[in-house]
Amino acid sequence: MANRCLLHKNKLEVFKEWLVQDGWVIEAPKDYYEALRAKRGNELVLLFSGKSIEHYSVRDEHVKVVRRFIRLNS
Repeated sequence: MANRCLLHKNKLEVFKEWLVQDGWVIEAPKDYYEALRAKRGNELVLLFSGKSIEHYSVRDEHVKVVRRFIRLNS
């Protein structure tokens, strides 16, 4: 399942910067729907451009990273 209203699209660049500062490596998206792919060790974060105009979709297993970003940057 995915959370479809967690990260606003205007926060993508700030989220990428935060990930890099937190030790993540930004990788090239592997398909058309991926907006972001980041890895740190065995961890992976994927954001998808879904049907929402304002938000990215985030898989349940990646929600904790996005929530931590939102909590620290609100």
